Amino acid sequence: MNIIYLVFGEELSNHLQANFSILSMLTQEKTIDSINVVTDQPNFYNHLSGYVKTFEIDHKTLVEWKGEYDFFWRAKIKAIELITRTYKNENLLYLDSDTFLFGDLKQIKDKLNDGFSFMHLSEGKLSQLGSKEEKLLWRPNT
Repeated sequence: MNIIYLVFGEELSNHLQANFSILSMLTQEKTIDSINVVTDQPNFYNHLSGYVKTFEIDHKTLVEWKGEYDFFWRAKIKAIELITRTYKNENLLYLDSDTFLFGDLKQIKDKLNDGFSFMHLSEGKLSQLGSKEEKLLWRPNT
């Protein structure tokens, strides 16, 4: 199982959260094939270089990834797409930087190996969601 994080910007708290999350995953490192951080601030992860592979992106790439509507969630998909090129046909687990491990990661790995997919919850149909970004995405191009 290959874990993916997308962490960007200079906000220290985001990188501290990601570091804490990574350290919590390392408590079960034998279950993990790789930990990957897609970031514009790789220096925040240098001390984990023996455990983490960083994929450095620049501001221009991040803007391109967000697309025409400046949609942050699209950047997450693009980061996952980048990592899929490295780990073809392997299981991927995308984690937000504010997650941490408190259970048995092997249960997730076993289910992924069995072909299951996971999401933390169903957030609903895009056509029925109400944020500004979601409305822009759903609106037909005119």
